[in-house]
Amino acid sequence: MEPVGAEGRHGSGRGRQVEVKFSETAAGGSAARLRPYLKRSEGERARMVARRFRGIFPGAALHSIRVSIQPSGAILTEMQVESYTVLRPISTKAWLVKTGLVPVPAPILAASKRVHPIRLDGASTDDTFDLEVAEEFEIAGALEPVSLKSPYGSLTITWTGDGRKVRMERRFVLERSVVPPGEYPALKRFLDQARVASSGHLVLEKR
Repeated sequence: MEPVGAEGRHGSGRGRQVEVKFSETAAGGSAARLRPYLKRSEGERARMVARRFRGIFPGAALHSIRVSIQPSGAILTEMQVESYTVLRPISTKAWLVKTGLVPVPAPILAASKRVHPIRLDGASTDDTFDLEVAEEFEIAGALEPVSLKSPYGSLTITWTGDGRKVRMERRFVLERSVVPPGEYPALKRFLDQARVASSGHLVLEKR
């Protein structure tokens, strides 16, 4: 396997390989959505996880997929991600790579206005994501924490780690189950902000 930052199999300029160990710990509403996975065979679980993550890690090969339930009731998903997505160079020894973390489970509201009240799933979701890059590179710089609050809910994100490892802990809460049409624009702004705040990039530097 080629190291992080090496030219990929598609040729110069088209693909730099990123090797990442990824794990997701889901609790609360996040765990409830994943619980059907546990009723399937190990092979079926792996295929379901692969379908879910292909859009999150575009162009990646996913290996060693495991889904298990923890004593706390949280659900742990682990995998090896081998990606040939193009990295954006920002210097001769550094690249910018999208973290590819799971999008925040905020409903996507496409309409600009609404005539009838909108119903929401008011459950909270708690997620922890751990990423580890291959040893030839290290994660440079710190990602900013996030704290969004509104009458409709909240989003908090904290980052820890350095070197080759980083952990993101995220809590997303929807406080309201029904929102009247007059408040729809404010709700839409909050959900849009939550999705933007939950995305980000990491800078990888060659050791």
